[in-house]
Parts: sequence; structure tokens; C-alpha cells
Amino acid sequence: TPAALTVAEQRLVGRITGGSIDDLTGAQVRTLLGTNPFVVGSDADGDIWYRAGGALTRLAKGTANHKMFMNAAATAPEWAKGLYEGTFEHDLSAASGTQEITGVGFKPSMIIILSARSNSPGFCLGFDDGSNHYHILNYDISNIVGSGYSLGWADSTVTNYATGAITTLGSDGFTVTWTKTGSPTGTLIASYLALR
Repeated sequence: TPAALTVAEQRLVGRITGGSIDDLTGAQVRTLLGTNPFVVGSDADGDIWYRAGGALTRLAKGTANHKMFMNAAATAPEWAKGLYEGTFEHDLSAASGTQEITGVGFKPSMIIILSARSNSPGFCLGFDDGSNHYHILNYDISNIVGSGYSLGWADSTVTNYATGAITTLGSDGFTVTWTKTGSPTGTLIASYLALR
């Protein structure tokens, strides 16, 4: 007498063989399904199944308030927070060039960034995805709204200033390309939110 089949096994084998379920034993069913059978009874509420290497693979439910992302190799889903908050500084008197920001822990898709010179009026609010760079730059009592950079500082006459744009999004952070005009001085402090 064939061994009893689980409901899940009956459904799957019926689809695979298109024949009579009663002709197969439980062991035969498991051979057909492979070494990683789809056994609903081993799931936990919230688990998700996906295809991997021609078989079904279970992704255990994620941590509370985490989101699903594709992994860095683009081969499987994974759970992650997808947010990182950080700060960095830039010497405004430095020549034009690049600055590497690392430690994010993933490749960002968007950076929201707020920057200002220490002990000085004015600030810059920016949004950057590595290709599009938008800003609201406040200097003295005026504002400049536009594109081309996402962080920076300018003096009250907009004669001496430095602006930065995120030109590369890497696996652990991003690269800022700085452009210096005139003779700005001081330290720019930037706080940012990186989104995966």
C-alpha cells in the first residue's frame, strides 16, 4: 500500500505527472520533487518561496520593518533596512576634486543631503541619484534652486563657493565631485540619508 501523501505533495505530483496520485509512494514523490521539496508544513507565517537553480527555495520572513531587495549579485531576494544615516566633512578651501564616502553597507539608489558651513549662515538641501543632482542653496537671505549639484556653500555675494555632485554610487557608498570657485574657506559639514 502506498504511503500517505501530504496535501501539498498530492497537488504538486498531480501537476507534474498528470497521472494517478495513488500509483506513487511518498518516497517516490520526494524523489520527483528533489532534495528540497516544497513542504508547506515547514514554513512560518510570512515566509516566501522563490525559484533558485530550478528548485523552490524558502526565504524566511524578515525582521520587523525591513523591506525586500534584490541581493548585490542580482540572484535572489533578501530582507534589509535599506536606509543609512551618515555625516562627513569637506574643506571648502581644497581644490576641485573627488571625495569618497564609504561605510553605507549597500549601493544607494538615492541620497538626500543637507550641508552647511560650520558657524556660518546658509545651507544647501539636495537630492541626488548619481545622475540627477538637485538643490536648494540658501546664502545670506537668498536662495538658488536648480540642478547640477546637491551640496555646497556660497558666501553672501556668491563670489566664493564650492559645490558638490554625487557622480558615482558604489557598493558601499558614493563619490562626491567638488567644484571650487573663488576662495571659499571653512569646513562644510554634510548630513545625509542614503536609500537603497
